[in-house]
Amino acid sequence: MARRRFQNPKPKIRGAWWTIRIRRDDFVAGERRRVRTDVRIAPATMSEREAQKVAAEYMRPINQGLQSLGSATNFNSYVTDTYIPVVMPLLAKSTRSRYEGVIDNYLCPIFGNLCPKHVGATISTATAFTSACAKRGSGPAESHT
Repeated sequence: MARRRFQNPKPKIRGAWWTIRIRRDDFVAGERRRVRTDVRIAPATMSEREAQKVAAEYMRPINQGLQSLGSATNFNSYVTDTYIPVVMPLLAKSTRSRYEGVIDNYLCPIFGNLCPKHVGATISTATAFTSACAKRGSGPAESHT
């Protein structure tokens, strides 16, 4: 996906509201898409200058890259955009190489498009762990005596 560009939309009156037209990253069918949306920022009774200030305040986290997609972030996006660039450089080389192997070989194939906070994710996570344990031949139901 293309790099995000700085957005500075001009507020326009639509009906009884000041609105801005922005591009936002959303997840559609498990994939990140850049979608153009209209956002209401203030009632039309507010002056144009105040509406511009509100729009600038609304756009600040989006332009700085601070806006998180929250529960819509799938596992692969989190790993590639956040975990690897932020956390992995802080680890020892041996730990980092082991974690990369675990992520590539086990976690991404199972949890790749799973949204962790999505409704039903607990069931999907439990199912994935159960199937992974079944493939190994051990599971929580077995007793190790």
